[in-house]
Amino acid sequence: MAESLVLDPGDENRSGLRGQVFEILKTVLQADTEPPPLRTIIDLQRLIQPTPGYPSQPPLTLGREFFLPFHAVAWQIPYEGPLQGRIIRILGALKNEYAVQKVEDGIVSFVWEAQHCLDEAFAETYDSIVYTTVPDLSVDEDIARRVNFHSYAARLMGAGLLGVDKYCIYAFADALEGQFSERSEPEHVEAATMVLDVEVRVAIVTEWIRHAAKAIYRRDFSVWGSIHGPLITWDEQGFSANRWSLWKSRLSMVEMNALLSEDIRVRAGQAVQTMNEVEAAAPNKTGQGF
Repeated sequence: MAESLVLDPGDENRSGLRGQVFEILKTVLQADTEPPPLRTIIDLQRLIQPTPGYPSQPPLTLGREFFLPFHAVAWQIPYEGPLQGRIIRILGALKNEYAVQKVEDGIVSFVWEAQHCLDEAFAETYDSIVYTTVPDLSVDEDIARRVNFHSYAARLMGAGLLGVDKYCIYAFADALEGQFSERSEPEHVEAATMVLDVEVRVAIVTEWIRHAAKAIYRRDFSVWGSIHGPLITWDEQGFSANRWSLWKSRLSMVEMNALLSEDIRVRAGQAVQTMNEVEAAAPNKTGQGF
């Protein structure tokens, strides 16, 4: 049940605005029935009052301090369950509520001006999850928080809420593109199953496919934060048709590898199936959604 979810705010989220935001999110996540996202937004709006003398100012300041608790709870929510979706729906409602209409060259668009604050808070939390060792955590707990957080990132990407392209590519490259040196020729690469902690890394990748496959397939060749891959020509640094095909073939190899666990092989097979479905549903059926 939802109320059995135990959430630790950490020292950074126990007081001030971050502590208040954390408590609201905790209440939402532990409720048996999900409260409407707009009701949660009203609760969040009550935390910050309009600046005196500026009655037209939105009552909620969506800054870095506001968003950090969202990311702090995300890595504590098991990726297998539905509760991460509650966080995504709140963020989606916030974006809809605070998007500002812009007109440029006759084209109307809506810009969420708090986007950069959400991105900044995410990057900070990502670094603390991926690059920081927590002494009190067991190996299994550390793995769980990594997979949970990547699943959350994939949901953000799939919902169009966050520019997490570089984190997505890093995850796929780490899991599926083998070991290589920068001077290696494309064919001089070890098998994906030679990668350290391959099962954990593949579990992370399958979460990206599960929640963001359509977004990944639609990405352009070059993206901000792109990364060279060992099996990809140097002019294809980001997402590309070749890279998509490589990842799918490597996941197929994982699925067929009897040395890996049954669970990870099943996940890899499901990821391949999802990728095939995304390709089949794409407007252009040339096998290239980029």
